[in-house]
Amino acid sequence: CVVICWQNCDSPKLMMLRRIVRLDGSLMAAPILQTEFGEHAGASRTAAINTRGARIAGSIALMRRARIGVLAARRLLRGNVALMTASKVAVLGAGAWGTALAWLLADKGDDVVVWSRRRDLCVAVNASHENARYLPGIALPANLTCTDDLPAALNGAGMIVFVIPSHATREVARAAASHVHRGVPIVSATKGIENDSLMFMDEVLAQELPAHARDQLAFLSGPSFAKELANRLPTAVVIAARDAGVREHVMKRFHTAYMRTYASDDVPGVECGGALKNV
Repeated sequence: CVVICWQNCDSPKLMMLRRIVRLDGSLMAAPILQTEFGEHAGASRTAAINTRGARIAGSIALMRRARIGVLAARRLLRGNVALMTASKVAVLGAGAWGTALAWLLADKGDDVVVWSRRRDLCVAVNASHENARYLPGIALPANLTCTDDLPAALNGAGMIVFVIPSHATREVARAAASHVHRGVPIVSATKGIENDSLMFMDEVLAQELPAHARDQLAFLSGPSFAKELANRLPTAVVIAARDAGVREHVMKRFHTAYMRTYASDDVPGVECGGALKNV
């Protein structure tokens, strides 16, 4: 499925196709555009631009081939690229960073359930749509809810995000293990080292989660601050994963105009950098 993007021509009443973008955000290569949609250089391109009837007919054909409705196209052109990609995400941890990441995913259109041990915090978040304890002043979307029921938070989740303090990650991962299904990406955004074992979070999760989950692990880290992210200030993070498909998927899920995601396969290096940042 693709999104059609337009750009004004010299004539104020005419439009021409400039790019076509897949829903995952990637551009189709220029040769494909030229071959399939008739954007040619030189005289043929000039002639096409000046032929209004051909351009309108081409536009209709493009809309049909893209299989998107007029309303969907308008929303997508306004930047709502999360339109048709929403799914449930479980964010485990309701601290400042967990809430900020949950806010980002909900802002992109996902249905986000945040898990916290504290029932009073969940009640307050659901009532006020604000985590006044850890991220005050940030309005949380209606599609972000909070629960103290871990199985309910994980039920049906298409992605799981661990944002638990490093000293408690093992306990929560052990409790969550039986509710983690095959093929679900698992993102650790925890920055730290387990106190007693001196293990990084990838080692802890590999020990406590089912064997089928190990290939789905990704690790998010970087010089980031919850308040800045939730205020849409420019933020950059690295997504590290050993599996390239998981890495790319998680990068796209977190990438926005204000948060850039960069790829790495150096899981220990990224985790070490995140842990040292907090020293």
